[in-house]
Amino acid sequence: MIGPVKVWSTKYLLTAGILEHTLIEITGTGGRMAIVRYSVGLNGKEYLHGPGVDWHLTLEGAQARAQKIIDAAETAAIKKLARIVAMKMKPVKVTVIG
Repeated sequence: MIGPVKVWSTKYLLTAGILEHTLIEITGTGGRMAIVRYSVGLNGKEYLHGPGVDWHLTLEGAQARAQKIIDAAETAAIKKLARIVAMKMKPVKVTVIG
């Protein structure tokens, strides 16, 4: 008998890290959605979209996706910081309404 199938989720990577779930069902067109056990989810379930996007069959796949997400978040943070620093360099625009 085969034990419970595990999948790994990167849906909440930046707030909770990689989460390991027990798979309940793969559904949707072409098996694009996974329904997994999740204690804080709706009815104890979480719906994850896209194999290789939100859910992964291997921990290594989840770790590779995590690195891409972290790199993208880092790039976005650097760009945002550059905009904030640029705003400090010039006077703040005042708009009169009314």
